[in-house]
Amino acid sequence: MHENDEALTLAMAPAMTPERWQHIETLFYAALEREPPQRAAFLAEACADEKALREEVEALLAKAEVESSFDNLAVQVATEVLATDKAATIVGRMMGHYRLLAHLGAGGMGEVWRATDTHLHREVALKVLPASYTSDPTRLRRFEQEARAVGALNHPNILTAYDFGTHEGHPFIVMELLEGEDLRAVLQRGPMSLRLAVDYAEQVAEGLAAAHEKGIVHRDLKPENLFVTNDGRVKILDFGLAKLRPLPYVKAAHQSGHSDGNGGVYVARTSAGKRRGATLRYFQLRHHSV
Repeated sequence: MHENDEALTLAMAPAMTPERWQHIETLFYAALEREPPQRAAFLAEACADEKALREEVEALLAKAEVESSFDNLAVQVATEVLATDKAATIVGRMMGHYRLLAHLGAGGMGEVWRATDTHLHREVALKVLPASYTSDPTRLRRFEQEARAVGALNHPNILTAYDFGTHEGHPFIVMELLEGEDLRAVLQRGPMSLRLAVDYAEQVAEGLAAAHEKGIVHRDLKPENLFVTNDGRVKILDFGLAKLRPLPYVKAAHQSGHSDGNGGVYVARTSAGKRRGATLRYFQLRHHSV
């Protein structure tokens, strides 16, 4: 393609409005739910004759496969397209018995706020799905699935969920408020020591093992979804793409100590029913850290 042709193509591309971005994002997540061989047929049907729309979704899928960072991309584009003072107008409002204090961030599955639990007098994090997204069955199902997945887990290396509710059409998840930074920010400062890297990996492995034991496979593990607290605790975040497997299936896998063949690492048990530390045995983390 010549430069003039490329310039003409860009000039003819539809403007990126909030509505168009929401449509692209909806198609992206719907395509992501399908196996790679099925995506082309899905997009061909969903986009019909809108070639530009299909190309935009395919570009996001390609970027997600390479960088696994769609949420960051969504934040970047949405910030440029939807620059607004909405946060300033919402601070101080109540959602149930939670008072919103500050906007902490946004991603592909909603916005996160610092809030106060007025019943227990503690600060929490509220992940809110905007009302405009509740008409999207895929997004709503993923949000509710995340609430169920996190709510079913209780482990020091997994973000704790306290509550789930809806206020004026806005579904929200109440979670523990973490102080620190995500692993991406840690890595951007430069290489970490081998001992620290092993410590972080060990904590992540323990958290994943606990999730797998409950039949929950995260499926979106990346530095942006790993949070390092100020005291060095690593927490696994964002179970929006998690796969929930029936517990009978998981228990059968536990008894044999085998994986499901799809990347799940299951925790073997001793005759007394206690965890053998299969995750650490599998990764051999401590042994190689010395």
